[in-house]
Amino acid sequence: MLTESSTTQAAVVDRLAKTDLGWTFVPGTELARDRTDVLIESDVVDVLARLNPIIAANPHYADEILPKLRAVVLSAYDDGLMAANERMMRWLRGHEEHQFVGKAHPEPVRLVDFDDPCANRLVISTEVVYKAGAEKERRYDLVLFVNGFPIAVGETKTPFEDGKSWLNGALDITTVYEPRTPGFFVPNVLSFATEGKDFRYAPIGTPPEHWLPWGSTQDALEPPLRPPMPASSSPVSARPPPLRRRSDVVFASRVAPENRPGHTVTRHSQEG
Repeated sequence: MLTESSTTQAAVVDRLAKTDLGWTFVPGTELARDRTDVLIESDVVDVLARLNPIIAANPHYADEILPKLRAVVLSAYDDGLMAANERMMRWLRGHEEHQFVGKAHPEPVRLVDFDDPCANRLVISTEVVYKAGAEKERRYDLVLFVNGFPIAVGETKTPFEDGKSWLNGALDITTVYEPRTPGFFVPNVLSFATEGKDFRYAPIGTPPEHWLPWGSTQDALEPPLRPPMPASSSPVSARPPPLRRRSDVVFASRVAPENRPGHTVTRHSQEG
């Protein structure tokens, strides 16, 4: 029987799991997390030690960072998803510092390797279950984790069922998942939906009618370019090296330190 899991969903997993993109497929039932967890904390602890020498030398210091990350997730229920997402982006960009016990000065905390994107732990998972408090258990078709953070959620529909399209998946995300389970979307960089013929994506809080079609630099139709940034407001830090993969471009467009919160890569800035 042709279902969304055996057609569209399987095709997305197969493409991302190829060696040129570098994602590892792990079924949702085999992830090292409970259904009430947003983060894969073992992966978070691992990246904390890999990217932060002070934590590598003192592994117990990771226990000072994890509660802060959990608190950002929980803040979505009091402060709203957008505010919590902006806070988490600061952590993912490496803009947060922490003064570890016994140390005289705060230290920057890195969670993503922007110098070598391939060095990050990239996991694509299917049928990921999340249970938030008294809310009904939700099951996401596809979730992409970077170093234990669920940075993308995808909904797939079968191309063989009349009346079903990417729009149904986008509506699931924007009208059910984001408002009912906001904690899971606190680390979210983008969500996507597809039925195998049209692929659309957007950051949190975007109505489905504004979701962008996935494209490349070869597309004939491009969105308008943004006006040049005034010299006085140009970022001080240099841009990181060019990224090698489309998945890197999408991720870095919202998470890389020089980008403003909420900006998502548009079709004219994607790699083919």
